[in-house]
Amino acid sequence: MNYQRAVSVLLAVTAASMLVTGSFGFTSVSAERGVTVSVTDDDRAYIDYRTVGGTVEEGGSVSLVEIGNLFGTRVELTNVSIDGGSFHIETDAEGETIDSGEHRTITGTVVDCEPGTTEQVEVTVGLDGDGVSAQISGETRGFDVGCTQPTETTPTGSVDRADFRGSGQVRFEATNVDTTNVTYWTTTEKWNDGAANFTRDTRKDFDVGDKLQVTGNSNIVAVYFPQYDVTFVHPSYYDGTWDAGDGTEVCGEYDPANGDPGPDEDCSGG
Repeated sequence: MNYQRAVSVLLAVTAASMLVTGSFGFTSVSAERGVTVSVTDDDRAYIDYRTVGGTVEEGGSVSLVEIGNLFGTRVELTNVSIDGGSFHIETDAEGETIDSGEHRTITGTVVDCEPGTTEQVEVTVGLDGDGVSAQISGETRGFDVGCTQPTETTPTGSVDRADFRGSGQVRFEATNVDTTNVTYWTTTEKWNDGAANFTRDTRKDFDVGDKLQVTGNSNIVAVYFPQYDVTFVHPSYYDGTWDAGDGTEVCGEYDPANGDPGPDEDCSGG
């Protein structure tokens, strides 16, 4: 048996631990009797380690690294740790197993990140099996994960009707809406060709099932729902009265200082 063949047998039979530092494979094996054998050919590797990375929203999941088990036995992922810099990334990969010849992608959930920023992420993981163990060091193979702006979703609900009950209160009818922010305008003055002064206020997490009411001499002239981009204007304010009735629906935010908005608009998008 020549020296090169002896080294191959030593690798196959007596390998005890290894350090993986390349994009895949490993760079060295520590064997018994203190012999260290350098390995550079990928076809002789026992671990296939590939970095992935990408972009993700806060709260989303991203693929981090892909690990292939080229041992002849099943291995378990141990001591999994993630250094995400300013990003807080969690994973539940600890304890997962990879059968011989199979690959497993380690994913992480980005719990906290600053939109528009990118961090270099390092994943360190151990692999333990029957008579074999390996440690992949993340310090040598960092990769980038970018944090994107959250995707704005179109609301599925709608605010359908505003019932102005005189001057100081409004009740609403809505579909699939519980709480939402509202903006509303009040005044103590009658409409006088634009000379009236209006006060603009907001309420956060307003329960649409409750009435919106003001006290004192103030009267509600208009109510705007930012999430649903619709305004309801008092039906008789511009006629000089505070008679009760359904509010005039206007698409978008409508400032009552602009005067009578005219007929209702269909703001449902249908």
